Amino acid sequence: MSAAIALSIDLYDDGVVPVLLVAGIPGHPEEVAFLVDGPHVRALRPVRGIPACLPERAMGRGLPCLAAVLRDALLSAGAP
Repeated sequence: MSAAIALSIDLYDDGVVPVLLVAGIPGHPEEVAFLVDGPHVRALRPVRGIPACLPERAMGRGLPCLAAVLRDALLSAGAP
């Protein structure tokens, strides 16, 4: 059984490109900025241990992938 992961996702949308600031990624004490580029979720700047383009891979056993969680957060916020 895997432990639950609690993420905090803040959306910053100035009308150009929405940016998602994510805190709570295991192994990363700092917030990490991502943007959704079509079907791809990309890190805004290089972060050790996080690929530039997030793979469609579960965060842990029984958990969704981070890319899917971020796309869902963007859609639920009503961002394009």
